[in-house]
This record gives sequence, C-alpha cells and structure tokens, in this order.
Amino acid sequence: MRPTALATMLRAILRLAVTLLIAAVFVFLVMDALPGDVATQSLGPTSPEALASLRAELGLDRPVWERLGQWLFGLATGDLGTLALSGKPLASLAAPAVRNTLLLAAVTAPIVLLVGVGGGVYAGSRPGSRRDRGWSMAAQTVIAVPDFAVATLLVVILAAKFRLVPQVSLVAPGRSPLDSPNILVIPALSLGLAAGAWLLRMVRSVVADAAELPHVQAATGAGVHPARVVIAHILPVVAAPIAQLIVAVVPYLLSGAVVVESVVGYPGIGGLLTGLVGQRETTAVASLTVALAAVTLVLFALADTQRKRLVVTK
Repeated sequence: MRPTALATMLRAILRLAVTLLIAAVFVFLVMDALPGDVATQSLGPTSPEALASLRAELGLDRPVWERLGQWLFGLATGDLGTLALSGKPLASLAAPAVRNTLLLAAVTAPIVLLVGVGGGVYAGSRPGSRRDRGWSMAAQTVIAVPDFAVATLLVVILAAKFRLVPQVSLVAPGRSPLDSPNILVIPALSLGLAAGAWLLRMVRSVVADAAELPHVQAATGAGVHPARVVIAHILPVVAAPIAQLIVAVVPYLLSGAVVVESVVGYPGIGGLLTGLVGQRETTAVASLTVALAAVTLVLFALADTQRKRLVVTK
C-alpha cells in the first residue's frame, strides 16, 4: 500500500524534528564544553568567591543536562531565550542582525546566480572545451582561497588602493545598510564570488553530464544552434538538480557570512554569532544555530519536493 500524502508529510516533519533536536543538543554541549563560560568572560580575573556567586546567580552551577532540558523546553514553546548577563530577549537582539543579513543575501543572490548558474551552464554545455577548462580552473582557484582572504583582497583592492568603497561595513545603531549602500559592495562580492564558484563547479558537472545525452548529441550533430541546444535540450533535464544546488548553496552562504561579516565589521547574523560565541552565551548561540538549521532543512525539503514533482511530470 502506498503511503498517503499525510503520512509522508508527517514522516518528513518527524525527521526534521529529530534532526533539529540532534543539532540542538550537539551545539549546546559543544558550547558548554568550551573553556570558560559567560561568567568568566564577563568578570575576567577575579576571586573564586565572586565567580562562584555570579555562576550561581546565572544558574551556571546546575548540571548541564538540567540546563539543556530547560532550554529545549523553552525552545519547543517558541522561546529563543535571553542573554545570560543582560537579560535581554534574544529575539529582539537578533532582529536587526537578521534583517541586515537578509539584505546582504538579497544583494548577493544575483551575483551567486550569475556566477554559479550562468557560468556553470556556459562552461558545462561544452565539456572539455577551452572555456570549460578556463571557467573550472577559475572557480577552483576561488574555492581554494579562504573566505577571509577573498574579503581581505577585495578590501585591499577596492578600498585601500582605489578608494571606491569603505574599508569596513559598519552600520550605526538604528540605521540601515541602505543608508550607505556602498558598504555592501565588499561583503556581497566576497560572498557572491565564493558561493558562486562552488555553485559553478556543481552546475557545470550536472550540465556536462546532460550535454553527453544522446538526444543532446543528436541535436548538436544536426546543426542546431548551441544556444537552442542549451535552452531546449539541456536546461529541461538539469532544472531540478540546479534548483537543489541553489538551495544547497544557502548553508555555504551562511557559513561564509560568519567569516566575511567579521572581516569587514558588517553587523549581520554572522557577526552576532561570532560575538555571542566569544561571550560564551551558550543558549543564545544554540538558539540561533537551531533557527538557521531549521531554515536550511526546510529549504532542502522544498527543493526535494520540487525535484520529485518535476520527475513525476516528465
């Protein structure tokens, strides 16, 4: 008996919940295992009595499993928690950072698609050609360079040498990056080139495989214009895999944002996470990480659903 759509959806939700639970427990325990805690980071060198008093006040002297259970219960009810020292709700603190990162992602997305999808289709449609080798080598070179090095190089060239944009991407409290859009240039280019290069390599491989299919070879041999071959014969075959690859680049962008935002001082979710890790705000870091993981898993699920629909309609 074939499973009903409802049963399939429930199983997918259960898998998502279990995956998020594992990720939540893992991140919480990793943060708790780091040297020091929020009390030691805030007090610095101090007497053991003062440190013990603050740890007791913040509840850090309780067993880790008790603190983990309390956090998971709050997370299950939609409570992201509060910062241990200030008591400020994490949701209100993260809102501006999330807005800034989403804005940066919106500016970066066209660069990623142009470099990744456009470059991958252009290179892969002629596998083994000079342009294929050239684009693949360029992408591999960018991938081999760490994200912080790409951002630093762009700072040196665009900001320090030619003075086209600011060296740092600072945003005053209460202001928007759109008030000074030139601060978005370096982080957007850094993320766009790095993520686009990865996407290019993946898309190129998918397109190159499609270019070897018999009906594509027949169209090429019959003298059909190369652009027509790509549009009519290759793209319909690779549309679903490319859609999945575009979704798969989201985690790459998020991990790259942590590095790039820190290099240029951009106040996004990456910079916020880096600061919270340094302050040893365990529950805040774990909550943000789980939220990002949930977004990523939902996107993957949607892409997989779209792929299955495309397969069924063929």
